[in-house]
Amino acid sequence: MSLKKAIDFKNGVITDAAYIEVSNANIDFTNKTVNFNVKTYLNKEVKDAGLGTILPDKYYSVGQGMNYTIPPMPTPEQINPFETYFASGDLKTNCETYLLTLPEYSDCTIIAE
Repeated sequence: MSLKKAIDFKNGVITDAAYIEVSNANIDFTNKTVNFNVKTYLNKEVKDAGLGTILPDKYYSVGQGMNYTIPPMPTPEQINPFETYFASGDLKTNCETYLLTLPEYSDCTIIAE
């Protein structure tokens, strides 16, 4: 699975299907943390051709017991993102599911590959 979305880069470049891929995902069950990168390509064809990303990679850290997190940890009345999204299942799929909960990625479409 991967994600796609329409992006207007405000510089004359517009894509209807930017290809968004999770990479370098790591999970630490002891500390209940997940770290992963998100790469954004102009489209899947650009990615398949081995060309570079159109946006800088983004880094996400999610979990408990961390000195920092991006985005910030929820307040106690909110959900625990590690337990909710990462405690079981496929890590890459879980990262993509988590991304869909963030405002920046909420309008993405899932690509079944």
